[in-house]
Amino acid sequence: MKPIKILLFVFIALIVIVGIVLIVFKLIDANTTTNEPSSATEATTDKEYFNAVKKQVKAAGIDVYWTDSACVFVRTYDEDGGKALEIREKHDGAGCPGDPQFSPRVAAFRISKSNKVEWFEPISGRYTTLAEYKSSLDALPTP
Repeated sequence: MKPIKILLFVFIALIVIVGIVLIVFKLIDANTTTNEPSSATEATTDKEYFNAVKKQVKAAGIDVYWTDSACVFVRTYDEDGGKALEIREKHDGAGCPGDPQFSPRVAAFRISKSNKVEWFEPISGRYTTLAEYKSSLDALPTP
C-alpha cells in the first residue's frame, strides 16, 4: 500500500508542476509585445523580415498573391551584409494543396543594411529594384 501512496504523491506533484509551468508561460506570452519592427533592418525573425518585405512590395504598388497567402513560407539567410529571403509555396495537403514534397520558389529578395529591398531577377541572376519587379509582372499576360 505504501508504494501506491508514493506513486500517487509523485503523480499529483507532477501535475502541479506542469500547471505552474503552463501558467508562467502564459503570463510571459501575455506580456510579450507584438509590435512589428519599424524597418526591415530591425527585424530579427523570418516572419518579421517577410512582413517588412511585404510592406515595401505593397507600398511599391505590386499586387501579388503571396503577400496575403497563408500557403507560403520564407527562408532567410545572410548575404552581402544584409538578409536574403526566399518566398516559397507551402503544400501541406490540408489547406494548401499540392505535393508536400515540393515547395517551389515564388520570389526572392534581399534587404540591405540601409533597409533597401531588392528583387532577385531569376533570368539574369542579379538583384534589381522593386520597380523592375513590378514592370516584369506587368509584362506578363493576364489569364
